[in-house]
Amino acid sequence: MSPSVQWILVPLPTSRRGSTRSGWSSMRSRRARSHAHVRTRTFARLGAEDVRYVKRLDRLSRSLELVGRTLIHVSLDPLTWSAGVMALWLHKQLQATEIGHAALHGAYDKLPDAEAFASKTFAWDVPETLRDLCTAATIICGHVGPEVASWPEGTKSTSRGAWYAMQIEATNNFEVPRPVSILCGGLAKQIEHHLFPTLPPERLRQIAPEVRKIAERHGFRYRSESWGLTLNKALGHVNALAESEGAHAVLREVA
Repeated sequence: MSPSVQWILVPLPTSRRGSTRSGWSSMRSRRARSHAHVRTRTFARLGAEDVRYVKRLDRLSRSLELVGRTLIHVSLDPLTWSAGVMALWLHKQLQATEIGHAALHGAYDKLPDAEAFASKTFAWDVPETLRDLCTAATIICGHVGPEVASWPEGTKSTSRGAWYAMQIEATNNFEVPRPVSILCGGLAKQIEHHLFPTLPPERLRQIAPEVRKIAERHGFRYRSESWGLTLNKALGHVNALAESEGAHAVLREVA
């Protein structure tokens, strides 16, 4: 973080569970009020490198599609057929997450030579089972869990700093190797995605260590455990809600 950026404490709205944890959030001082430290610096770096990355990944994805469809078509044995299915799944997973999810959030809208990834025109294939299961396991981990704060509908933050704090309190990260993170579309860094939803996934991974330091410096728990443990907690929380409060509470939690 830039040494010129300082912070002050502001109140955080009470969550649905009746606690604000520390009850405070971080906010920029007047000296840095016109600059969103991490955001400003990271967005300033967006450009040709990000466009090259998504184009390169898209070419890989399209190649995997070709390989997958070819293997499925010519396969005479279960092994070849399975390899084709895996290649086709990798294509669909990349299109839906690392490429598509970021595109639909407008990550490339203002970048030159990235028209193919514009949010208003980008589209991906119809639903597919393996892709949807992987994506669902990613999304539920980021938004659901016994320690994840939620607020009544219509709750508004009292300041920009409180808004940042609410995003941290309402999300989970989970730890996976970089290749798996790419297949998750960077949403293993759900905290960073909530803070800066229009950043490309690779930038989310880059800023995560700094965001973690900022959160911990100001008394917020930066939740980031293994994917298996986080998923187990999320599903356990959903099951507990269903048993204690019924289906309506589950729908409210995952909405």
